Amino acid sequence: MSFVLIAVAVLGLQAIAQQACSRRDARRFPPPGQLVAASTCQLHALAMGAGTALVGLVAPSLRTLYDYSWFVGFAVSFITYYGLMKFQSRRIVA
Repeated sequence: MSFVLIAVAVLGLQAIAQQACSRRDARRFPPPGQLVAASTCQLHALAMGAGTALVGLVAPSLRTLYDYSWFVGFAVSFITYYGLMKFQSRRIVA
């Protein structure tokens, strides 16, 4: 029983120390620059490009997609992003 109490006390003190050190580090080392928000259009375009290239890795008949993944990924991402941005601009104006 005493072992459990000692373990709980040590873990509690460790959690307090970790919190104090994290706060101190946040003050001493602020993040450089600014955080930039990514739109969902950018993330969907990236996923579409990577996903299309990876399909060639799984399906042997579409191995060409994987062999030329740089070109296929860029083309699919560009077309997806362009189409989503066109749709988004129409939706926002309305």
